[in-house]
Amino acid sequence: LREFETERNAQNEVLNAIINQMGFGVIVFSGSYEISLMNKEASNLLSLPRITKWQNLKNPNTAFLSTLSSISFTESQLIEVSINGENQYFTVNVNTLNLRGNTLKICSFQNIKSEINQKETEAWQKLIRILTHETMNSVTPIVSLAETMALILQNENSGELKSHEEVTEEN
Repeated sequence: LREFETERNAQNEVLNAIINQMGFGVIVFSGSYEISLMNKEASNLLSLPRITKWQNLKNPNTAFLSTLSSISFTESQLIEVSINGENQYFTVNVNTLNLRGNTLKICSFQNIKSEINQKETEAWQKLIRILTHETMNSVTPIVSLAETMALILQNENSGELKSHEEVTEEN
């Protein structure tokens, strides 16, 4: 029995080490909102200490868990929450697992603010390229007409501009 318990504890330590190395947040909680697992990334992303009671998560610095409690399970969703006064964007997946008569909810989430900022920057750059192109299309005929007028107004012998008396309707 001790050997079995030692093996179980070793497997539990390996599982916890793996979960804590993940690059996204993981929270596992029961139907009664008792938290059985919260990895380091979840704690860091939410700026929260690692705790075991769901009620302790509902504090002024995040609306994440109140939003999470409204997500229907087995659903993936993009949510925006304010953490420490800064808007954060998370993609959240929630799944339900029945284990020995207990219902566990597994929530994984990842901050995608940098990806959103990158896409927004790309969209702005594309818009600037399009506007630059359209502006140049509008300006090109004006530049061409101005160059033609300069050629017409140049004195062919001296290369200087003609005086207004020299300009006729023919040229």
